[in-house]
Amino acid sequence: MNVQKECRICQKRHAAASMGGDYGDFDRDGRLDLIVPAMGYNSLYHSLGKGLFEEVATDVGLAIISGQYWSWGGKFLDYDNDGYLDVMVANGDGHRLSETQEMILARNVANKSGKRVFQDVADQSGEFFHHKMVARGLALGDYDNDGDIDAFLLNIDQPSILIRNDGGNRNNWITMDLAGTKSNREGLGAKITVRAGNLVQVDEKKSGTSYLSHNDARMHFGLGQHTKVDEVIIKWPSGITQRLKDLKVNQILKVVEPRS
Repeated sequence: MNVQKECRICQKRHAAASMGGDYGDFDRDGRLDLIVPAMGYNSLYHSLGKGLFEEVATDVGLAIISGQYWSWGGKFLDYDNDGYLDVMVANGDGHRLSETQEMILARNVANKSGKRVFQDVADQSGEFFHHKMVARGLALGDYDNDGDIDAFLLNIDQPSILIRNDGGNRNNWITMDLAGTKSNREGLGAKITVRAGNLVQVDEKKSGTSYLSHNDARMHFGLGQHTKVDEVIIKWPSGITQRLKDLKVNQILKVVEPRS
């Protein structure tokens, strides 16, 4: 599939090979941004609101991290539960199985001016990230229910790999398992706002994220050192708005859509 890579605010367009995509609010401004893995460059479209996006991969450091790879599964995740979305990407040559590549893990950090940028942390995140593969699908989820996000990697001509996250749960977190009643059963399309002190996060429940993969359907939010969730607001596809207050951290919470 080809997509049009927007340069700045839709002023100049270039064709790019897209291998899936994911969206999330990487700078916590309340708008959902879009990451598109591709050949030689991972595009990051920052939402400006009102349907406008600005391509910022170079500005936030993601372009130099991903420029040498042929990327497929690319996802937002908060692997360290600090409340900011990081990026993980599976890589591998599109034609030659001998051309193996490492995975990308980029942490969302603040630069000296306070702007959110991405820092390459793969080399310091475990021996696995030194191995090369011809990867395709990447699925994320907390498979062992210990409060941090793990990864499952689908490779060509090699076994699939389960990567366990050890240490992400040093920070607090909350996971919500949505169940629709008037809406669809999975609650797909529900928009969620989580408030914990000055930490405000937004996300939307989605299906079929990126290439040949599907994440854990539960909604996971890192909370940093906050010890309580003040409020969760869920806007269900049916139009019903549900509010939950004063929630304990470090729990998997089943949330059923109210009938009215």
